[in-house]
Amino acid sequence: MQLDDTGKNPTPLPSSTQKVASLPLRSGLFDQLQQRGDILIKKFERIADDADRFLSDDMRDQVLQTAKSLQGAADGILLC
Repeated sequence: MQLDDTGKNPTPLPSSTQKVASLPLRSGLFDQLQQRGDILIKKFERIADDADRFLSDDMRDQVLQTAKSLQGAADGILLC
């Protein structure tokens, strides 16, 4: 937890013997990561799987063939 005091309001908090002043707390970065950790891990796994598929030998060969085809088409246009 971290203190929720931005320093924008310098007014002292009201305090008494019955109700002692306290700053409100909010979740910090690590608490948020802990709460969302499972979701983040699943998303990173999906991204890694997509990257593996994209970087596979078959996909790389297909991208190279497409690039060669596009280059050939561009060369044909320039020669006309």
